[in-house]
Amino acid sequence: MALNANAIFGLKGRTEQKEQIAKARQAFAEENYPETIRLMKDFTLKDAPKRRIKRAYVLIADSYIAMEEYDKAMLTLSEALEFYPKDIDLRLTLAGVYYICDLNSRAIEEYEQVLKQDDDNPKAILGLAQSMHKEGFYNKACEYFKKYIELTNSQAANVYYNYAASNYMANNFEPALELALMSFEQNEDPDTKLLIAKIYKSQGELEKALLTIRDAWLMDINREDIYLTYALWTAYEPLHTKQGLEMAQDYLKKYPNNRLALFIEYIAYTRLGNEKKAKESLRKIVALQEKGFIDSAAAKILKNTNSDK
Repeated sequence: MALNANAIFGLKGRTEQKEQIAKARQAFAEENYPETIRLMKDFTLKDAPKRRIKRAYVLIADSYIAMEEYDKAMLTLSEALEFYPKDIDLRLTLAGVYYICDLNSRAIEEYEQVLKQDDDNPKAILGLAQSMHKEGFYNKACEYFKKYIELTNSQAANVYYNYAASNYMANNFEPALELALMSFEQNEDPDTKLLIAKIYKSQGELEKALLTIRDAWLMDINREDIYLTYALWTAYEPLHTKQGLEMAQDYLKKYPNNRLALFIEYIAYTRLGNEKKAKESLRKIVALQEKGFIDSAAAKILKNTNSDK
């Protein structure tokens, strides 16, 4: 009788646990993350099988991630890894949160831990490539991107784009261009076109660079960053300086206090030999009294030009 009672009680407990996990999953699917966390935090205190407690931790962490409460997600995942130190999925998720939060050195450590257990884990290899890029280790990033593509035969546009960007930052312009063009074949977007333009410019192919960045802007005429970069490059080139000036001035009609546009105007006037107008552009920047590289550069140039007189 006692054995039967214990068996019945155990069966009832397992049924309740399943129901509670089901409720938490439903709450998560409905984007009711606080309710998911409430249900699962209570669950982690219960005498449940390890696999179910792990599911509870995962649901809690995923809820915090969805709410962008990354500190709490890190704490949850770190606690879970104390109980499940060899769990690759938990470690990959923690590494991903570190990556989102720009804690790249920590992300790298976690991805490397995964590779100690599974040296061909594609998620860890790709995560290392991306983290190395963000941390500025561009050649190492290239090594991992290459390994990931060889391992998975991936033709994903974003992977080729990031691989190209790492090569570009490492001054490996020929492979960068090849990869960027491959990425653009998969997905024609302005960012990839902009990267191609930057590579051409770095290779000294200025006319190609200008035509390509123009195409990038025409793909999305609302991309002000591309437009201003296009105007800046154009203003620097002697054959196109007047066009760069016109582009900057057209932009300043809408945004008269844009510091980059004013600086482009200064560059163009300087190239055209109009020192008076060039100084006026610098004075407008300085008068805005904002902090940044453009402001400090404008103030320094203006000071030097005045001291020369």
